[in-house]
Amino acid sequence: MMRRAKRTLLSGGHNRRAIASLRPRTRGELVAALGIVTVLVAGAVMRLLFLLAWRPAFFGFPDSLSYVGLALEKLWVDPTREVGYPLFLREMHALFPTHLTWVIALQHLFGLASALLVFLAVRRAGGPPWLGLLPAAFIALNGAEMFLEHTALTESLFIFLLSLALYFAASAAGARMPVWAALAGLALGTADTVRVVALPLIVVLVVWLLLWSSDMWRRRLIATCAAVVAMLCVLVPYVIVQHKHTGYWGVATPAGAWNLYSRVAPFADCHKFTPPPGTSVLCEATPPSQRTTAIEQYTFDPALSPADRAFGNGAGPFWASQESDKKIAAWSRAVILHQPLEYLKTVFESVFAYVATENIVFGSHNEIGYNYQGFYHQVLFEPQQQEVARQTRLDLYGANGYKINHGLLNVLLEYETVSRVHGVLAAVLMLLTFFAPFLPRGRPRQLGLLFFLMAWIALITPAASHTWDARAAIPPIGPLGAAAALGLWQVGRLSRRYRHKRRLAT
Repeated sequence: MMRRAKRTLLSGGHNRRAIASLRPRTRGELVAALGIVTVLVAGAVMRLLFLLAWRPAFFGFPDSLSYVGLALEKLWVDPTREVGYPLFLREMHALFPTHLTWVIALQHLFGLASALLVFLAVRRAGGPPWLGLLPAAFIALNGAEMFLEHTALTESLFIFLLSLALYFAASAAGARMPVWAALAGLALGTADTVRVVALPLIVVLVVWLLLWSSDMWRRRLIATCAAVVAMLCVLVPYVIVQHKHTGYWGVATPAGAWNLYSRVAPFADCHKFTPPPGTSVLCEATPPSQRTTAIEQYTFDPALSPADRAFGNGAGPFWASQESDKKIAAWSRAVILHQPLEYLKTVFESVFAYVATENIVFGSHNEIGYNYQGFYHQVLFEPQQQEVARQTRLDLYGANGYKINHGLLNVLLEYETVSRVHGVLAAVLMLLTFFAPFLPRGRPRQLGLLFFLMAWIALITPAASHTWDARAAIPPIGPLGAAAALGLWQVGRLSRRYRHKRRLAT
């Protein structure tokens, strides 16, 4: 027996069987395999055009300079940013000290890998084999995502980690061993060090694992514990090191309270509640209807921001003490508690911006952030920021300027305009997600519920914690597309059932 097993192994029989199991067995699987290869190849070609159109990277948005500066100098000096992405840049700089282009190329590979991971996650639910092509195409062929991948910004790494978590969680559904759940927890825990908006997604994962990941409560409990332990293996060291450098205990940024403050300050009315001790200076005499419409100004503009004048000395969160941050957080929570309808209204308006970036219908006084045209066609190419980067950062990567093919760049800008997941398309996808949790029992319903919760928490979190902008609109596309794909499957099932009943009735 041992000799026969050894001969089989040496002859490659085991490997051949493993390879054979990956081959498409039906026409639908063949279509899906050819489809995902086509999507990935097309996405790779488009990303190659970016590398030819502009090198080494877009530096018009000031956050890019900040992240590179943190990576090359001190990680913990900026109280408004997580250090996961600067740490990634630092490690990449050690590998490619004079070639930022290689880092950007890796970020483009993250985009393709994310598309493949979400495709495989949807395949885990069953259904038509081609179903996962929908979210995969939205990631791999999305021009806005490609622009973000071509900048020193957090989105490419965050989307990759989120896609990993989605695939690992999908694999954890009904699994006997908790390894997939642990990997999902590890991926989301790491994602939280890159963008704090991953924190609510961690809650979603834990609740889903505990209540819906399996039909056996023991497996659910073990999987949940494994995921939590894996998350803590990342987050506990992160919190300890952050406290060592900043004195702040927490998984968010030390100055995270300023984001929520800028969300609620435009409509806050201190006549409706008693401000917490030491926070009355945040109250404004100007009626909400006459206040500024720019949320960012409540963080950084001392002429318009009571918090900046009282606690920031003109530098907003960069100057404020942790005690001041606590007061700002307490005041913001009081506003939400006593003005819940106004808060929900502003959140709804920001979520509606996924469909229409102009808040004309609701007459909002709480401006959303940059729209697609403003961010991807203007802000990323802001001349002064590009020049500052050229003088202070590019030389660290062996470059003294930008290599630009303007004709090709214009083609890519046009491509971004026509490839947006926005408007009617976004509305249709959002509506389809509501069908996903009602798939047949078992794995389809388990994953339909997971993708639905992940999608909507990813959509709502930026709007609820700060504001919507065209940059924050990209990370939710993966879970949104996955949930919409399963929703489309359910709509198809209901349609076939209705047609069958109609035929029987006639």
